[in-house]
Amino acid sequence: MLQSCGLYTTYRIQVQENDYYSKFICLECFSKLNNFFEFSKTCVNSDITMRNIHNPETPLSQVR
Repeated sequence: MLQSCGLYTTYRIQVQENDYYSKFICLECFSKLNNFFEFSKTCVNSDITMRNIHNPETPLSQVR
């Protein structure tokens, strides 16, 4: 989930499996991370929808 929600590309936060940081987060932080992940998916889907509305000739396969 961490790689797919864009933490590095958006905020330059690097998360690596072999780093020395804790491998666990609290439930509140997990919930916030999950909400962020869901929000980022919604943003991507909205972007695809809006691009198709404004340029319906472009096949969906060519949009992202």
